[in-house]
Amino acid sequence: AANLRLYHAWSNQEEKTHNLDEAERIAAKGVALNPTYPGLAILRAKLARRRKDFDGALVILEQVDSDAIESQMIKSSYLFELGGTLDKLGRYAEAFAAYDEANQVKNGYIGRVYEAEADATRFKRWQQFFTKQTMETLSSIPVTTDSDRPTPVFIVGFPRSGTSLLEQILGAHPQAAPAGELVFIGDIASTRAQEITGSELPYPDLLLDKAAPLDAEKLQAMREYYLSNVEALGVADSNTRWVTDKMPHNALHVGLISLLFPESPIIHISRHPFNSCLSAYFSNFKSGHRYTSDLESTARHYRHMMDMLEHYRAIGIDFLEIHYEDLVTNQENTTRNILEYIGMPWDDACLQHHKSKRVVKTASYEQVTQKIYTSSLYRYRKYHDAVHPLTPILEATIEHFGYTID
Repeated sequence: AANLRLYHAWSNQEEKTHNLDEAERIAAKGVALNPTYPGLAILRAKLARRRKDFDGALVILEQVDSDAIESQMIKSSYLFELGGTLDKLGRYAEAFAAYDEANQVKNGYIGRVYEAEADATRFKRWQQFFTKQTMETLSSIPVTTDSDRPTPVFIVGFPRSGTSLLEQILGAHPQAAPAGELVFIGDIASTRAQEITGSELPYPDLLLDKAAPLDAEKLQAMREYYLSNVEALGVADSNTRWVTDKMPHNALHVGLISLLFPESPIIHISRHPFNSCLSAYFSNFKSGHRYTSDLESTARHYRHMMDMLEHYRAIGIDFLEIHYEDLVTNQENTTRNILEYIGMPWDDACLQHHKSKRVVKTASYEQVTQKIYTSSLYRYRKYHDAVHPLTPILEATIEHFGYTID
């Protein structure tokens, strides 16, 4: 059993680092030990799907008795893989049913419940706190920028909206280092800010705590926490002038980022809201993402995030807004605009991002190591019956970002 799990984990790692031949060789060793182990069937189906043998992938999955899978985690993974395979075969109603069941199973084994009222209250509280006056007051506290350290570039947006692709493009630039999804801004908001300020108030109220006033030293300490943790990752070298952080949910913390890093470019990449919500709902996220417990909850959380970003813009925080659709249909011009905004010189390497040897550790790792493709631009139209009920939730956001419901 130990060897079986070892082969499974080993093969899975080779697949994630795009060594598909080696992944298949190791998976075969596991199959020889136990041909009925469902985890290996899921992996073999994924390998077949990655080689675009979708019929072969489905044959492998159909040989599994899903009702007999004892582990709910493995059963959920099986259903996510089945959904992905059926989607590639154009069997969209069956694909959605598989994804839907996958999420319901996942809800059960990790106790995932979306608390709609609590989520709405949190966003409302932050919007009430971050006002133009508050930002003017807080921005008057100086921070010292470091010319000898790489400048962070923050890529934000809803998960599965193109943040990984954008980072892969920028990370191909010889003067930029992609750092992936970093937790450090979230750490500051959740615990470190309170420790550094000595405030008993929660974030963000602690930023205006009269009992423990925020000053330049405390703000600098928060900044240093982030920068020193980035340096510890070892992603930068002597040529690196920018380091990208593509944590999507940093979209919630644009106000904090602008205070700590006034010199840092912030880029929001958006995608058609229907596509963003479907892609997130169809993703087997390893942790968090409670809002994907069902498709309607995914849409509600999406709307809250977009409203929060628009609030930040309305109070005067600068960030670049780009559309995923523009990036994939007009990569060079869109990339040139982004580099100009950041202050990076043009480099042709940004158009060859798919040749990067970098390992992407997110749900998008399969897509962003390929050449840009446009087949997913209108994916939501294949799931019309599923996304149509989301229209009352997302209609205003769809129109605001220049998209259409059709």
